[in-house]
Amino acid sequence: MMKFILENNFFIFFMLMFNLFFLLIPLNNFLLHPMILGILLLLFSIFSSMNLSIYLNSNWFSFLMFLMIIGGMLILLLYFTSFIMNMKISIKLFEFFIFMMKLMFLYLLILMFFYMMKNFILNFNQFSEIYHIMLNYKLNLNFNSNMLELIYMYNKPNNFITLFLMLYLLLCMTTVTKICFKNNKSIRKFNLN
Repeated sequence: MMKFILENNFFIFFMLMFNLFFLLIPLNNFLLHPMILGILLLLFSIFSSMNLSIYLNSNWFSFLMFLMIIGGMLILLLYFTSFIMNMKISIKLFEFFIFMMKLMFLYLLILMFFYMMKNFILNFNQFSEIYHIMLNYKLNLNFNSNMLELIYMYNKPNNFITLFLMLYLLLCMTTVTKICFKNNKSIRKFNLN
């Protein structure tokens, strides 16, 4: 199991950050404040971008991910902040303890799931055309370095990064769609006096 952790440290760190981001949201809806959600989203995007720039040779992927998160979700949270009354922000110690316990259990569940599923995932990289391009790159020194970075993005072990970025975008899209279609009235209150 330790070998699996060392091989997939980016995946584990990303899942830990993802779970921490969602578990820090309070259970009680009355304590939910848009500024807390905005700060959590900003911290999550900064840490994810820094982690991506450490593991990849190019910083473009981390920069694009940061821009997508800030451009989409943070603007939505700022819009909600503009029409919500001034609420007091309060964090209780017991709720924080519950969030940390949930974080630990979810982290262990996800780790066990992917450790068990690792044996069932087939590696088709040896039969793919991209794998042969990578082999030819080692023989040919005139190959474009940008193409090599794209090849590494879709091959093992960096294919987890691409997969989780796609899943994150799908989650954001469904969340925004659920928020928009839950109420059939306008989001902002208008004063018609």
